[in-house]
Amino acid sequence: MSADKKAPPIGGSLYTHFGWNAPFLFCISLCCVDLVARLFVIEQRDLPKYGLESIKDQEAREAGVEAEVEEEVEELSLFGVIKALGSNRRGMTGVLMTAIFGLVDGALDPTYANSSIT
Repeated sequence: MSADKKAPPIGGSLYTHFGWNAPFLFCISLCCVDLVARLFVIEQRDLPKYGLESIKDQEAREAGVEAEVEEEVEELSLFGVIKALGSNRRGMTGVLMTAIFGLVDGALDPTYANSSIT
């Protein structure tokens, strides 16, 4: 069941029982929980800073193979960042998803106003 099927009953119930600002406070609390959860995520490249090993390093140590040493990260200019995003699958996926969501929302925006009038 997707979010667009769950949100109206939840929002309606909150509005009915707690008032008009309850759905907004609920969303703010969900965003705060999401923020705290994201703060606890440690990127793979930052693990050595905290004295932790990645799973890849653990498997290599158990197999008796030395892990590869990562290279220093260089600073990129604005055009370097754009070039890096264009050559990275994750970066292009983010750009493509943003463009698709923008196009769909822009196409449906006029229909939202018309459906509420009738």
